[in-house]
Amino acid sequence: EFKIVFTDNEHPITKGMKPFMIHDESYRDKFHPETEDKLHHLGRIDRGKENHSMIWIHEYGDGRLFNTGLGHDEKAWPNPALQKLVIRAIYWAAKKPVKDPK
Repeated sequence: EFKIVFTDNEHPITKGMKPFMIHDESYRDKFHPETEDKLHHLGRIDRGKENHSMIWIHEYGDGRLFNTGLGHDEKAWPNPALQKLVIRAIYWAAKKPVKDPK
């Protein structure tokens, strides 16, 4: 179990969301130096010395991409904060007004 904190609290996906604890595995993305500066990081793991990006987005041409290292297995998905994050990201990627799950 570890904590997720948001690095951009104004983005439509993360706006108003609070840090949350999640039971999951913390896979770390390795970013190519030429693409690192093109990604917009929205959230990171906060676990002592380990505090790397876990949530990022990228816009390319007319497309939008959302990526998260969260959601590895069935233990993570009941977490309401993860569900909210992913639902919001789907709306954002589809260029629709971002909504919270009901």
